[in-house]
Amino acid sequence: MRTMKNYIVALVFTILIHLLLFINIKIEEPKVNSPQKSTPSNIKYVKLLQPQPQVVEQKPAIKEPAKPIKKENKPTPKPKEYKKVSKEVKKVPKRTVEQKQPPTKPIEQKPQTAQPAQPPVSPLESLLSYEKPKPKDRLTQSYLDLYGKEYDTFSKEQKKYLDNNLKNIGMITQRYLRYPQIAIRTHQQGTNVVEFFLHPNGDISDLKLITPTYYGALDENSIHTIEIAYKDYPRPQEKTKIRIYVSYYLR
Repeated sequence: MRTMKNYIVALVFTILIHLLLFINIKIEEPKVNSPQKSTPSNIKYVKLLQPQPQVVEQKPAIKEPAKPIKKENKPTPKPKEYKKVSKEVKKVPKRTVEQKQPPTKPIEQKPQTAQPAQPPVSPLESLLSYEKPKPKDRLTQSYLDLYGKEYDTFSKEQKKYLDNNLKNIGMITQRYLRYPQIAIRTHQQGTNVVEFFLHPNGDISDLKLITPTYYGALDENSIHTIEIAYKDYPRPQEKTKIRIYVSYYLR
């Protein structure tokens, strides 16, 4: 208890000391420098007079009359006189060269043998000897219709090959044709028009679809079928363009 009293007395004592110190401290205010009074000076100011500009009277300029330009009359040059010179051309006589011709041998004329007279051909015989073009069946004609006017641009060998073999090429292709299972399930049907070039060695090139069925399974199957069946196609004598149908129908 005594120690607590001693602490309290010490605190009170210290507080009193601090209060006395704060009371004695004077806050010094900052001194403001007062403006110095200007001492009167004995200097006198004198105004200088500016020089006035002198006015100069300008006399009007007198224009002198323009002097006439004298044209010098130069003498016109006289035209030059050309002298005519006549040259006499002497004609040189041409030299004639005698050409010696080789001696001509007499041509031996062979006796002409009398050819036997051919009997006149009667109109009946000419009609019988005329070979009429074979009539084309409907299937071959349907294949040829795919060419249109382009058929007339082919050579005779190409036309002959197309007339005789288009039907066989179509039948061989249909023989190798297998209906895709996906197309059977979804009842896909249609007809493709396929074009390619057939070469004399039996190869094919530029295989493509002209008229697709818009069914991916059928279109891919047509290309795949021709890539297998072309080995059995009859070979042409010239490179020939082939166009055939590839049909898909469910029964």
